[in-house]
Amino acid sequence: MKKPWSKIKKGDALDLGGRVWTVEKIKPGKKKAEVKIRHKSNVVRDTVRLDDKVRIAEKPEPPRSRRTAEAAPAKPKKQAKKPPAPAEGDPWETQQDRIEKQLAVIGARLVGEATDADAGYYVPDVDVTTVASHLLVFHGTFDPAEDATQMSNRHALEHEEHLAGKRTFKINHWHTENRPTTGKKKKSKKGKHS
Repeated sequence: MKKPWSKIKKGDALDLGGRVWTVEKIKPGKKKAEVKIRHKSNVVRDTVRLDDKVRIAEKPEPPRSRRTAEAAPAKPKKQAKKPPAPAEGDPWETQQDRIEKQLAVIGARLVGEATDADAGYYVPDVDVTTVASHLLVFHGTFDPAEDATQMSNRHALEHEEHLAGKRTFKINHWHTENRPTTGKKKKSKKGKHS
């Protein structure tokens, strides 16, 4: 696809001679523009006519550091299959602080808590009212064609596959009846006088 230079903005990726160039600067005038474009370590400054067309690149190349070669894609982090410790806390329905009490006001429920977000989240057991959102947020496998029973069955199967090392979740998590203790405590009403 081609666009006139008048429609090009900083950050756009252009296909020039089969190479992807990134627009670092464009300063338009009445009929011409001063541009600065980059391909890897090559930088070109030029003046172009605003009505001339330029080819837009299909996929922009990732930015490169000036000092280092292009970074290799990050390897997916291996997910723990079992939680690091049992969740020994209050039931999920117990609000821990004034902010969580607002959940009930808006008709929402807490969907997860982490003692270490990098390790994974403790989440309540799913039911017909939560299975669709849980599959979308934590599994990344929501299928709107399924009914709640089909989703619940698939949910159980996906956890079996995860334990067998055949599945990776969008967000690593474990289901527990109680939430983990993360240091939040309800304010005690002891010692307060009316």
